[in-house]
Amino acid sequence: MQTYTFICEWSDYMADLLDGRFVVVAEGADYREAEHKAAEMVLDHYASREIAETPESFWGGESGAVHVVDFYGDVSADLVDRDLYEIIRERSTQNGTGI
Repeated sequence: MQTYTFICEWSDYMADLLDGRFVVVAEGADYREAEHKAAEMVLDHYASREIAETPESFWGGESGAVHVVDFYGDVSADLVDRDLYEIIRERSTQNGTGI
């Protein structure tokens, strides 16, 4: 599995003001799978927002988000201020604890 870091902003200006910018760290067999998984993770993380997008339409969708920049690997700690960006990570299930 390959890890990617997606630094993102909401497509809708008002959503960006309310929920702020975010970073998603996701794994996949390739870039496209990681991008799809990242969309699923964001939709799950912001479930209370009732985003009218699916994982397939999330990136670039009217109520979705856009990638500002993408990186190979988990570089979130090196690139963004944690006070300004919400960091969304996949929950690890390797040890069976779900954390």
